[in-house]
Amino acid sequence: MTARSRSIHRLLNALPFAMSFLLVPGIIYTATTGGWAIILMPFLAWYVFSFFDFFVGLNKANADPETPDSDLFWYRALTIIWVPLQFVLLFGLIAYVAPAEHLNTFEKLATFFG
Repeated sequence: MTARSRSIHRLLNALPFAMSFLLVPGIIYTATTGGWAIILMPFLAWYVFSFFDFFVGLNKANADPETPDSDLFWYRALTIIWVPLQFVLLFGLIAYVAPAEHLNTFEKLATFFG
């Protein structure tokens, strides 16, 4: 196996973990739209992700504890990207939703629940 094909293989193995990034546009859409879109986040997290998980299947191969860090680049990259993204998203959402006039109290609470 060439170095390029190993790199692509590692990326494809880490790709299912990137599915959590699909929540970002969902959260933004929910906050800016309100109304029926409030149910979008729980629906995505509980049902759509479960649906994808069922069809992608379970990876039964345990990671080797002796795996070099260079082989874990994509897993680490996803984690490193998610931390500041979640920080900005959370505090940006608080700043946007709290004074939002298009959302009633229930919609504001449901947005943060989602």
